Amino acid sequence: MKFYALRSEINRPISNVCSTAKSGKSDSVLSKILFDVVNGEVHITANDGSKQLSARIDISDLDSSEHCSFLVDAKKLQSIVKAAPEKASITFDYKKNDDCCVVRYGRSSFKLKAVCPEGEFVYPKMTCSDIRSGFFVKPDDLHRQLSSCDYAMGKDDVRHYLNGMYIELSDGVVSYAASNGHVLAKARQEVLSKGDKTAVILPHGSVRFIESLTSLMGDEPVKVLFNHVTMKIESGDYVFVGTLIDGQYPDVDRVIPQTVLNRAKFNTKNLLSSVSRVSVTGASGILLEFAKNLVTIKSDTSDNEESVEELDADYDGQAMSIKVSTDYLSRTLNALSNESDQVEVCFNDSNSAFLIEAFGIPAAIRTHVVMPMRM
Repeated sequence: MKFYALRSEINRPISNVCSTAKSGKSDSVLSKILFDVVNGEVHITANDGSKQLSARIDISDLDSSEHCSFLVDAKKLQSIVKAAPEKASITFDYKKNDDCCVVRYGRSSFKLKAVCPEGEFVYPKMTCSDIRSGFFVKPDDLHRQLSSCDYAMGKDDVRHYLNGMYIELSDGVVSYAASNGHVLAKARQEVLSKGDKTAVILPHGSVRFIESLTSLMGDEPVKVLFNHVTMKIESGDYVFVGTLIDGQYPDVDRVIPQTVLNRAKFNTKNLLSSVSRVSVTGASGILLEFAKNLVTIKSDTSDNEESVEELDADYDGQAMSIKVSTDYLSRTLNALSNESDQVEVCFNDSNSAFLIEAFGIPAAIRTHVVMPMRM
């Protein structure tokens, strides 16, 4: 079976699908990319056991009556296609009897081992059947919601349910939340939805992968679907399927302050720059000392090293000091810098969780909470 494709048309989908394949031993079935030739179309699929990406590629000169499936090494194929000249026409010649696929362009020819997805090479294709709910969202909006919360996700936490993002769909509103126990981010958006109320936990790796995929999805709304164990995103020629984390996510609303007594307004980039400069001494925490229209940012170490910087603030509350993790404060401000030029630090006392809000964006739409350190 033989078909042709332009390098300019297939390099990107092959690169994206191959990046999903599991790295490691080349003899593993998950290190391969699956070609499905059905009804005159070619679909490619790869997964690493937890997330899967499929794409339809544009080809020519394929007999619509031909049907077959074969597996080749994903990384090798990715490198071969990437190395082809931009305007090259690439030939794929699958020879079932010889267990190989020959890839040609110009004067170059590559013979790759190819096997049928059967017997010891049965491909564990992931599916998402028995859909219980779903919603439609524009790719840019999906990226914005995920990226506004992703910095707060846990990673390699013994509390496995924190190593991902919580997504809840209810009454036409989808909520996203992430927390590692020290910092919390939450976002919500109204969507066109269907099905039952659903709450799932999407793994850390899948969240990051979906964020990278949104740039490929165009402007039209994508379909996000759920069952009890997987999540599926359908967008044009791409289909993503990812497994979900089995666990009970904590009630994040319990740690969000419902009322605050003090508010200090800052220029977002100025505050972020000040925190970055003060942290050069290497201390894990910094001290924020609030006074009328001023905050003093301090950092010191056990070697008696110290950094101090004063920053103007719109503040008329009581004098107070809060110690906070440099890393978590910087992560939060970085996320907020994409949303607003100004932020408000909202707090009650030195020992309670405090809010950082993007000025002009209601807290109900975006919520960022940081836990203080002990002084």
